[in-house]
Amino acid sequence: MIVAHRFGDISAGFKDFFGLDNASTKLGVIYGVSDAVSVSLSRETNMKTFEGAVKYRLVRQSENFPVDIAGYNVMAINTALDKDTYPHLKFNDRLSYLTQALISRRFNDKLSLQLTPSYVHKNLYDPGIEDKNQFLAGLGGRYKISKESL
Repeated sequence: MIVAHRFGDISAGFKDFFGLDNASTKLGVIYGVSDAVSVSLSRETNMKTFEGAVKYRLVRQSENFPVDIAGYNVMAINTALDKDTYPHLKFNDRLSYLTQALISRRFNDKLSLQLTPSYVHKNLYDPGIEDKNQFLAGLGGRYKISKESL
């Protein structure tokens, strides 16, 4: 089970209870179908979005292959959209999709790095502020500074 919470803007101080009034919460479950596949369902307060996702390992790092590669796909349904704002709204307009390749390498017991190229497609979008299709990339890493993990 997953409970994620992101605070809102804290600059208003006590008036917005230091970001709690504008917080975004995500509740979900992840089920490991096998050692290489997991599926998840979640709901978040931001745009009242429901998500279904699947994560699957494609290749495992070994002496013969330098990196781990996993795929991650999400389909989201934005239930906050309403017919008053979008009079011709169809169910398909509420859908968006995310596809990621999670490419990671463990260099030693302390250092791991990950590159995450991503593709996002939205069926309903505002051409003035966003594109229907977006390509993104993320980079992350971990360096253990102690032998114990919490």
